[in-house]
Amino acid sequence: MAEEQDGYLFPREDALTVNGVEIPVHLIGNAAYPLKRWLMKGFTDEHSLTPEQRHFNSQLRSARMVVENAFGRLKGRWRCLLKRNDVDVTFMPDIVTACCILHNVCELNKEDFLPEWTADSDEVLQQPDMDLYRDTVMDSTQAIRDTMVTIV
Repeated sequence: MAEEQDGYLFPREDALTVNGVEIPVHLIGNAAYPLKRWLMKGFTDEHSLTPEQRHFNSQLRSARMVVENAFGRLKGRWRCLLKRNDVDVTFMPDIVTACCILHNVCELNKEDFLPEWTADSDEVLQQPDMDLYRDTVMDSTQAIRDTMVTIV
């Protein structure tokens, strides 16, 4: 969808402009994903990074961990999200939305979350091996990430 919208996944009016570079709202990915206008990832050549780039990677990794933790808690609390569901695919957005709403209610009310709820989640849906995504990166996309390094 983002590729069809000139690289914008979220409303363009939500973008920031820093030092003349437009920084759109984007998703955060790890090294396995491509760097896109709508998908931010850290720098991958760890041994040749500047201190600012290392700091950027650290901040991005920290934000990604918050998201991964939230999804882990969501899937631990609502196990139906961990396996195949034998419902019509048209109902899945409603099921996921209901789980998210109920999860947020539980979190807001500080309901207990037991660690064993996530103990076997990796066995249920094995994550693929992470390979670094290597592709040519557009100059404008690189400029977005380089500008973000200066503001984090």
